[in-house]
Amino acid sequence: MTPESAENTASRWIWFANLSSADGRLELKSALRLLFVPFSLRGPMRRICRSGVLLCGLAAGCALRPDTAAIENELRVHEDRILTLEQRLQQAQDELAAARRESDHLREQVRSTGEQVLASEQADSLFRAEGLRINTLLTGGLDEDGRPGDEVLSLVVEPFDADRQPIKLPGELTIDVTDPAAAGEDAVVGRWTYSAEEVRKAWHSGLLITGFKFRLPWQSTPIHETLVVHTRLATSDGRVFDATETVKIEAPAGDGTLAASKPFER
Repeated sequence: MTPESAENTASRWIWFANLSSADGRLELKSALRLLFVPFSLRGPMRRICRSGVLLCGLAAGCALRPDTAAIENELRVHEDRILTLEQRLQQAQDELAAARRESDHLREQVRSTGEQVLASEQADSLFRAEGLRINTLLTGGLDEDGRPGDEVLSLVVEPFDADRQPIKLPGELTIDVTDPAAAGEDAVVGRWTYSAEEVRKAWHSGLLITGFKFRLPWQSTPIHETLVVHTRLATSDGRVFDATETVKIEAPAGDGTLAASKPFER
């Protein structure tokens, strides 16, 4: 190969190295075109080729290094944030555990004096409670004797927390059912009152029901199909939660004979 050819080949390697450094990438076709050098080259020309390949690799590496450094720096920042959050979470868990131990200790001291004390799970529900609702999907009339009309009202009430999730919150419960279309005494279908212990026993938790379930035979036979159900739950800390809903039933058409009363069903 003549000196002019060698000089041209070297110029091509330098051009390719500059291109790789500017664009930050290697184009496959250009790389193959430049790497295809006759095996007959000897001496200085082969050294120039090897130097060109090394130069291209270094140029491409230099072009990619700043991006890699930025990514690594961002990863370090995220790792620091995760570590800080984990430390805060552990601190909060430690403080919560200490508060629970202190609460249990105070509860034992009060119990030793003969006073009635709520269990820790009951106290938790008590402080989380935000309201009371009637589950209208699971509340309605029941026909248990096969004759036309319903004889019983099945009622499900649910205390709930700030996330509107049902919680087991016993308390004294009062239930009033009225027939708004009736007049005078006929408007009162029934009134039921349950102690906190009876309410606690009425708790159901499963796939279909999560709440307090009651079976309420009519105390006075309703005349119309639309009834108003009002519930009031009084908790041990003096708070009162109310819920009112309208429910549909099939009004009994019989002589008004009433079924035996069962406060709730298990």
